[in-house]
Amino acid sequence: MKSVAAKLGVGLCLACGVTSCRPRIVPPAPVSGQADQIYAMVRAREDQVQSLRARFSATVQQGETARRAEGILLIKKPDRFRLRLLSPFGFTVFDYVAQGAHARMELPLEGKQLVDDAIAAQSAFSPLDFRQAFLRGDAAFPGRCVPHVAEAEVVVECSNDTGVLREIRIARATATVTREISFVDAQPRLIMTFDDYRSVGGMPLPFAIQLSAPERRVTMQIALRTYEINPVLADTLFDAARAAGPAS
Repeated sequence: MKSVAAKLGVGLCLACGVTSCRPRIVPPAPVSGQADQIYAMVRAREDQVQSLRARFSATVQQGETARRAEGILLIKKPDRFRLRLLSPFGFTVFDYVAQGAHARMELPLEGKQLVDDAIAAQSAFSPLDFRQAFLRGDAAFPGRCVPHVAEAEVVVECSNDTGVLREIRIARATATVTREISFVDAQPRLIMTFDDYRSVGGMPLPFAIQLSAPERRVTMQIALRTYEINPVLADTLFDAARAAGPAS
């Protein structure tokens, strides 16, 4: 488990509901509308989530090596989140806390702490990847985002003067995100795919997520176990000075 933390930087793109309840394994009700309407529906779902607690299992594959960890994710919008990963024996192997523009990543078993820009230099996924995945909003949809229909999907391209920054693919029938790709210099930097949508509180949520960092040749499979939407989360849970403390 020693090196799993340095490769994780987990992204959970959550198109969530507003309550917590036991998920029902049923397909979401079909939706209809033009590309801009379906895109607006996805953004509106995300905006309903102001805080979140999720528990999951993760498997990281790099070459022939596979490592597993249990995780908990805490989000408190607009600018706070915490991701903690535990070994099968219950030891914290990775603890990432972000508050505003600052972030701190701890690898307790390695005795290592990284802050802000140092995280991107030594981790498979950057602080920007984390913000796009967890806090969503303008970070996940940067620049000018234009949706258009491509067969059974709505493809949203977000770009600026330098080119395409992100591509988001949405299933037209269900208005659920199936894939997101982040680009640097026109090359894919991070690919996230979402599957196994289930109804939680009447909203479709992904219970299977895969993240790939092509340049690092790292792939992560995430199996969500529970979602809790809009719980009350104390600010102290996101205090970077307390990063080694409990995250529950």
